[in-house]
Amino acid sequence: MRARGSFVGGAGAVLLVVAAVAIWWMRHPAAGVAEGRSVQGRTEVSGGGDGGSRQRRRLPEGTDVAAGDGGSVRDAKRTGGLAYASGDFEAARASYEQAIAGRPDDADALNNLGQALVRLGRFEEAILRFERAIALSPDTWAYHFNVAVSHGQSGRWDRAADEYREAARIFPDDYATAYNLGLALHNIGDDQAAISEYQRAILLAPGEPSFHVALGNSLEKIGRTDDAVREFRIFLDMDPLAAEAVNLKAHVAALAVK
Repeated sequence: MRARGSFVGGAGAVLLVVAAVAIWWMRHPAAGVAEGRSVQGRTEVSGGGDGGSRQRRRLPEGTDVAAGDGGSVRDAKRTGGLAYASGDFEAARASYEQAIAGRPDDADALNNLGQALVRLGRFEEAILRFERAIALSPDTWAYHFNVAVSHGQSGRWDRAADEYREAARIFPDDYATAYNLGLALHNIGDDQAAISEYQRAILLAPGEPSFHVALGNSLEKIGRTDDAVREFRIFLDMDPLAAEAVNLKAHVAALAVK
C-alpha cells in the first residue's frame, strides 16, 4: 500500500515486464540463445523460439522425441514460437504442450508454455510450469524472472521478491530484475530495501526516467521528502512530456509547501 499523498503514476507503479531472454542475448550473443527478437525494455514476456535459458541447455544429438502426428519436439517448439510471435497464444500453448508431451524434461518448452499461459491470463498454471523449469535448470535467470513476474501479477509480492533475488543472484547486472525487485519490496512494505534496488537499477540503466519516480515514491514513503522531490524533478527533466508529468508537477508543488 502506498503512503497517503505519495505520487501514484504509471511510471512508478508498473511492473517492468521484459523479454525474458532478450537482455542476456543482446549482451551475450555468443551464449546461443535463440530467442532474441524482442526489444530490450518495457516489452512483453518472451515466448518465441526455443530459447529461454541464460545458459542454453543442449541435449545430446539424436535425442529429439516424436511429439504426435509425426512431428518432432523441435518442430512443435518452432510452431509454438511462430504462433506466440503472431499473437495466437492459444495455438502457442497447444504447440508447447505437444512438445512437452514428447519431452517432459524440456525446461525451455516448459518456460515458453508458461509464458503463453501468462498471456492467456492463466497465472497459476504458468507458475507451475515455471517452477518445473526451475527444478530442471535452477540457475537459469529467465525462469526465475518469469515466475517472479507471474507472482507479482498475482499479487504475491513476497514470493515475487524471493524469485527476483534469485534472478539477481544469477544475473546481477540486469536493470529490470533490480527494478522489479525494488517494486516487490515496496509492495511488501520494505521501502528501505526497495530504495537500494531502485538505485541499482538507475546505475544499470541511467537513461530510464521511470525508475526515478519509483525511487521517489519509496523515499517519500519513509519520510525523505526532499530526496523524493529531487527524484521526481529528475524524472520531469528527463521526460517532460510524459503522460503523468502534469500530475507529478502538482504533487511536487504540494510537497514543496509542506
